[in-house]
Amino acid sequence: MFNRFLKVAGLATVLAWFLLAPLLYVFTNPDVLWWAVAGCLPSALCFIYEFYTLSKADRQDLMSFMQAFLGGMIVRMFVVGVILFLLIKFTDVHLPSFVFSLFGFYLLYLVIELYFVIKGSRQQV
Repeated sequence: MFNRFLKVAGLATVLAWFLLAPLLYVFTNPDVLWWAVAGCLPSALCFIYEFYTLSKADRQDLMSFMQAFLGGMIVRMFVVGVILFLLIKFTDVHLPSFVFSLFGFYLLYLVIELYFVIKGSRQQV
């Protein structure tokens, strides 16, 4: 299940950047593109870690799975918040491109994760 998630998330990321990067490159300056890439990275890393823990908890009982799922959501939001605070405080971040990219890719990966969780729960019933 984890390998399929990586394939789908990777394909969705490549497709999103295939559509997004030319527009950012043509209509904005290069800093905006790099900060958008920087916004994508924390989302991707958080979701890879989270789905790895979910795939491990999938073989356990429902209570362990729900603890991993909900606890992972809290940890992800905390990590994203800390990264956002540190970048705003200590760098010259282009805030709109970073934040829109961060939350756009966060939502993209969340939809993919929920698809796999719902699909996996239907197969177990």
